[in-house]
Amino acid sequence: MKGFGSEPAPEVQAEATAAAAGTAELGQLELLVSGILRYGVALSFGIILIGLVWALIGSAAPSGAREALLPAPYGHAVILRTPAQVFSGLREHDPYAIIAAGLLLLLLTPVVRVAACALAFAWQKERLFTLIALYVLLVLMLSFLIGAVE
Repeated sequence: MKGFGSEPAPEVQAEATAAAAGTAELGQLELLVSGILRYGVALSFGIILIGLVWALIGSAAPSGAREALLPAPYGHAVILRTPAQVFSGLREHDPYAIIAAGLLLLLLTPVVRVAACALAFAWQKERLFTLIALYVLLVLMLSFLIGAVE
């Protein structure tokens, strides 16, 4: 007869080991998903800040600083509306395109996070949560497409 302090049965040990491995795996996935949001926001902030500083430095005169940050007709003459316009502006080293690229990254960060969640749920064989994440991803993509129509 086994008393207190004795070793648990091998089946119990195997289940506990598998549960601990699953918990560690889940923790890594949660860190990955939260890291996507954290680093995406930080990176987009940095890009926007670089573009903002560049726009202010590019408008050397103190009176030009106010006009540099205002929309046309007071400031920047071209309004960047599409990703193609933003990428074209980046090739031309336009500081407003850098700001717009940071904003695009900020908009895409939650989309990437939802896609990562869908992949993580699929990898864990969580069908319901996978379907929910894919539905949210579909709604996000449709909202971008509908919003892009002018």
